[in-house]
Amino acid sequence: MNNWDNVRYFLAVAKAGTVKAAADSMGVSHTTVLRRIDLFEQEIEAKLFKRLQSGYELTSFGQSILDKAIQVRNHIELLELDIKGQGSKLEGCLRISQPENEIIDLYPIYAEFNRLYPQITLQIVSSLKLSNLKRHQVDMVIRFTESPDELLVGRCVGSLDFGLYGSKSYFAKFKKKPKLDELDWVIFKIFSQKIKRAIEPDDWIAKRVKNPKVILQTPSSSGVINAVRAGMGVGFISTLAAKEYDDLVMKPLNEPAFSLKLWLLTHNDLRHNAMVKAFMRHFSDSLAKRLS
Repeated sequence: MNNWDNVRYFLAVAKAGTVKAAADSMGVSHTTVLRRIDLFEQEIEAKLFKRLQSGYELTSFGQSILDKAIQVRNHIELLELDIKGQGSKLEGCLRISQPENEIIDLYPIYAEFNRLYPQITLQIVSSLKLSNLKRHQVDMVIRFTESPDELLVGRCVGSLDFGLYGSKSYFAKFKKKPKLDELDWVIFKIFSQKIKRAIEPDDWIAKRVKNPKVILQTPSSSGVINAVRAGMGVGFISTLAAKEYDDLVMKPLNEPAFSLKLWLLTHNDLRHNAMVKAFMRHFSDSLAKRLS
């Protein structure tokens, strides 16, 4: 076998059942997945999948090698992790998974890190999943959570406050300051049950408004910001992100609607890697300055 990486593509499609879902899980295009599966089948001169209208189904041969392919992948990942964990050079690629940019803009921190360590290439993906770290698809994750996975190591690098915002044009429609039950609500809503939710705006509203008028639900913070800026209603936006928009107004509350702890996490076997340690130190110091 000339390319062991083909095993990863085979397993991703076998697990996901479709090329698109496999591509999303790996952070590549669907054409890349198709090409790698075709190359793998040509190399071994056997069909691994039945191409059905509903998706990709393992052939009898594909099913027969599935367990062995999983073992191969696990051994390779452990070897790669062991090698990278011992890395002492401040050069190479550091793969980082971050929250959406609209929740908090981390690129000024990345830019400064690049100036300090020009030999390190940062590979950034935006995702709510922790699985990409557990599967060793990234080296570090930046996540909002109250209880990080006990198998991961890292530190809480700060807390981000969220306020209730509306546009100037939206609030101008009211003759006097509106009460909470008079507002139209734009909600950040994660529809997938597979992703643990960190933000719980529904709970905050339910405790304060009997029958809230929810006019829009969106699975992205950018969707909340865009809808609120368009005058559709009010939504929860981080105070740090809201500073970037002059047309947003925060509805006065006695305290922030809620605060979320931001964690920087890595796999236990990578905690001594020089690039990981350098990024963790830089990120913690830089974020503290931004939040102060």
